[in-house]
Amino acid sequence: NEEIHWRWPFNLAILSDRLARWLLAAAALLLLSMLGYISLSYLTIAPSIPVHLNSLGQIDRLAPKFSLFLLPTIG
Repeated sequence: NEEIHWRWPFNLAILSDRLARWLLAAAALLLLSMLGYISLSYLTIAPSIPVHLNSLGQIDRLAPKFSLFLLPTIG
């Protein structure tokens, strides 16, 4: 039972597919690249950023710049 628990993330059927492994690796690399870019440019970003626009294109919601780290991780 302990061995199955330890091997759980590695015995998924999707990981046996070569294309799926490449796509997962590409997605992870892209996510790390986006987070790295945000980290490097964090000091130059305004303290609050617009995150939503109304139907007229006017800003109706602001968020702190830390919320930029949430966007790549949510999807």
